Amino acid sequence: MKLTGNCQTTAMGILPHKDIDEAMKIAFSVDIPFWPQLPHVNFYEDMYVQITENFPGITVDDINYRILFDKKHIFTTLMKSMRVVISTFIKKLHICIHIFS
Repeated sequence: MKLTGNCQTTAMGILPHKDIDEAMKIAFSVDIPFWPQLPHVNFYEDMYVQITENFPGITVDDINYRILFDKKHIFTTLMKSMRVVISTFIKKLHICIHIFS
């Protein structure tokens, strides 16, 4: 399968606009339209707010427009996850050793 770009233009990411119509004009002005993120219109349009949703130890403060980090909670959650991963690995290793011995 041959993929050709035909040198078409597109864009991605955050635009600084507060006017949605102006941002959409830009999004449709390129050969391949894109979906702009507009954090000046809505806090939840920010890429960092979107990727931190449900991340352990991170809280989104939508009143003060901040992302808060709790290092202790992040570390504790990661340690619990690592224990599960290591425990699972050891169980699978034990099964493999049993099968091949």
